[in-house]
Amino acid sequence: FSEITLAEIESNEALTLLKAFHLYQFTVEYLQFTQEHQDRALLAMRKENDKLLLENANLRERLKEKGIQIKHLKKEGGMHRDSSLQSLSTKSLFPGGLKSTFSCLFCSKCFIKEHFLQE
Repeated sequence: FSEITLAEIESNEALTLLKAFHLYQFTVEYLQFTQEHQDRALLAMRKENDKLLLENANLRERLKEKGIQIKHLKKEGGMHRDSSLQSLSTKSLFPGGLKSTFSCLFCSKCFIKEHFLQE
């Protein structure tokens, strides 16, 4: 840098130059501060992003496991459900059992009362 004499400082031009120098110095300090702040914010966001990506992968894996579990339960439930629904409906519809029903001669339907079979 250059040396500024007292006479130059007293003049108007030197004072303007000094004010401009301070202004430039504050601008550089502000830019350094904002760059450091942005670097810290970026680092924090990267850490959060990594954490969320890991959580996302874990949730996708759990979702896949639950989907497989649901498929197995549907297969198991489908076999048991059909037989249990048939026996439940038979018991509720025919309290005396299937022997107390009247079968149609023309189709496979069963009726509770005989008058349904009459033409």
